[in-house]
Amino acid sequence: GTHVWVANLGGGVTELNASDGSVVRTIGLGGDLTSDGISSDRTHVWVANISGNSVTELNASDGSVVQTTPVGDSPRGISSDGTHVWVANSSDNTVTELNASDGSVVQTIGVGGYPFGVSSDGTHVWVTNFASTNNPNATGNSVTELNASDGSVVQTIGVGSNPTGISSDGTHVWVANNGGNTVTELNAADGSVVQTISGFNAPQGISSDGTHVWVANNNTNTVTELSIQQVPSCAAGLHPHVLSATYAKGTFTGLFCVNAKGFGTYTQGLLSGFGSVTVVKGTTVIAALGKNLLLAGSTNGTKSSFVELAPTPIKFGTFTLS
Repeated sequence: GTHVWVANLGGGVTELNASDGSVVRTIGLGGDLTSDGISSDRTHVWVANISGNSVTELNASDGSVVQTTPVGDSPRGISSDGTHVWVANSSDNTVTELNASDGSVVQTIGVGGYPFGVSSDGTHVWVTNFASTNNPNATGNSVTELNASDGSVVQTIGVGSNPTGISSDGTHVWVANNGGNTVTELNAADGSVVQTISGFNAPQGISSDGTHVWVANNNTNTVTELSIQQVPSCAAGLHPHVLSATYAKGTFTGLFCVNAKGFGTYTQGLLSGFGSVTVVKGTTVIAALGKNLLLAGSTNGTKSSFVELAPTPIKFGTFTLS
């Protein structure tokens, strides 16, 4: 799009120019906001006011306030597909549906425990349930799928620990499991779990455009980028794991297929086409990564030291299976 909208935790919304990132304006709004509580469909901008139990609608053309609508208790995540606006009310275990054309409340739907994030692709609505509550029907560590046409609950799917951010591109659904340091991929067609990727650090925000997935790591102030086409299909007993390494020619990030102890084989990712790295307990790691480049080292399953040879040593470094 042409605008980028940012919810500021202390209150207010900042509009950026998508072409160069320059600040266009900051719009003052009362109450506390959350970083994941803003969504734009290019005509409207919808902002969740977590302390005000309401949603504010802005005009995307000039940032002016259109209206503020009461919703549920402690609204957090919000997603608009241009027809519907879906609001995750974290403290009362519900989702409120608004009509995007006029901001009116359509209905309120019960979901899981402490709903945190929400994403709609126009057909499905996906809601992360952060944690279980005293209500036996409000379970956590799960994702609830709603039918966007009528808001009915389709199913609830178990994912990782304390899921927060969620993003659907219509084919894949990506879930940031903040407490488990993982990302779960779901099949948008039927909600089945495709795989779980480890190696993140308190992932919270997540976004996908159908080609790439960007994951915000809360504890390290970093963003991990995944290429959807390069996410490996791991053999039975293995799962994808993010690997980052720094050496003389720069830093690479890719995906290993590893077991629960962190041993396995790098198959593809940002290093695709440059060979492979095998991580085997107690033995040497040797990989041909292109012309005149060799990484060699040893690993204990969590950290491996290596030396770059071209053909003489240039720089020592480490990579970590976090």
